[in-house]
Amino acid sequence: MWQMLTVMVLVAIVLGTGLFALRQRRLELACGVTRLHGQMNHLRVDLWDLQTRISQLSQPFKLQQAVVDAGLQLEPVIGGFGDSWLHQLAVVEPSGDEDLYPSGMKTPR
Repeated sequence: MWQMLTVMVLVAIVLGTGLFALRQRRLELACGVTRLHGQMNHLRVDLWDLQTRISQLSQPFKLQQAVVDAGLQLEPVIGGFGDSWLHQLAVVEPSGDEDLYPSGMKTPR
């Protein structure tokens, strides 16, 4: 009887230790996922900032005017469609100080 009780206690200790290790591993993975989500969000905001900086520096409306002044007949090559959303955005004239964001596009928060 004594030996059976000892075996049961040892099995309970091994099972408890195994469950604790699994719980600890799950918590570590959840922490890693949270950290990765934070990094992804930070990178997304940085990408948005870079896109707006590129948009400011490239001055697409001055570039479009230069193409018109030069008399060039250019078509968009991205996607290969003549009526793409990029082409539609390129021909929209800026309204006041809001030339950085196309109409309908919201700024990141």
